[in-house]
Amino acid sequence: MSISEKLEKVAENVPKVYEAGRAYEKGYTDGIKAEYDTFWDNYQENGERTIYQHAFGGCGWTEETFKPKYNIIPTNAYMLFYNNDKITDLVCLLKKNKVTLDLSNARSIQYAFGNSSITKIGIVDTTQCVSLQNCFVNSTKLVEIEKIILKDDGSQGYTTPFNGCTSLEKVIFQGTIGQDGLNMQWSTKLNKSSITSIINALSETTSGLSITLSKTAVDNAGFGEDGDQQIHYPYTETTKTENGITFTDNGDGTITLNGTATAEATFIIWRDATMNEDTQYTISGIPNNVPSGSVVLEAKPPFIDYGGGYTGISNTYENSDVTIKVSSGAQLNNVVINPKLYVSGTSSPHFASLVGSKENWTINLV
Repeated sequence: MSISEKLEKVAENVPKVYEAGRAYEKGYTDGIKAEYDTFWDNYQENGERTIYQHAFGGCGWTEETFKPKYNIIPTNAYMLFYNNDKITDLVCLLKKNKVTLDLSNARSIQYAFGNSSITKIGIVDTTQCVSLQNCFVNSTKLVEIEKIILKDDGSQGYTTPFNGCTSLEKVIFQGTIGQDGLNMQWSTKLNKSSITSIINALSETTSGLSITLSKTAVDNAGFGEDGDQQIHYPYTETTKTENGITFTDNGDGTITLNGTATAEATFIIWRDATMNEDTQYTISGIPNNVPSGSVVLEAKPPFIDYGGGYTGISNTYENSDVTIKVSSGAQLNNVVINPKLYVSGTSSPHFASLVGSKENWTINLV
């Protein structure tokens, strides 16, 4: 057979090879789809499963293997994702798989998300539950819960649902908190809307009850005397020594100063802070007992606190570092600075007036 005849034969076979490849690929894909359907039809009982106790807990379920075919609608969600250390953004993962997690029929959600690596959870409807016991316990990576829907009668218990939730920043409560024991002292990063929703959810018909919040969260959330706090912890810089002065980051938003300054020493709290035009600000944080001029808290001029604070109008829109400055020769012994920069005169509720509307409750700050 000549070369030209061989080439002609090869050309004739190309479509056949192509079609064979497509058939193999289709068969392979169909096989995978059939295997997927078989597994999830059985695991979710063709969409009728309601007992999801331990269903997705442990290390075996990952973002690759968690691909439910049907919406998850449990009546029992006990330890649903407990000890799962592979799944992170549950909201995104459910959306990717085009399914939902509906807890509105769940009578048990104890430990449902406990000790997991989940960072984001959608709506948690607890209206059929007697208790939120340990629901999110030790979920140290949990940042956001879109909403927790509570019973309107306030009858649910709160045995350590948020213990160890050290990364939690956002959780909105809907319904009524009417029992003792809600303790969120571990959640030092809670934002103002979350804290406000918790306070607003407290029952107005009960008495002698208490909840616990993080003092650090409240201090950093913007419930200051003058309105919205602009400085947020952690700061641009942390513990350091410069020109004889040691700036110690105490981990709670305060900075302790010690030493004798051999030259001016500077600690940057917020680099390139934005201060808006035609806006009133108050800057404060320098103790009144510090020798005048030895330590200042400074943003853009004239916003400088020499002790006692400063309030004024920002006339320009510009960025400027917010810093603690120690003058040369200053001798400091355990001087504690608690830097604040507030937007003055805002309409946002102050924490004192917020909790004052719930005089029947004791709000513990730890």
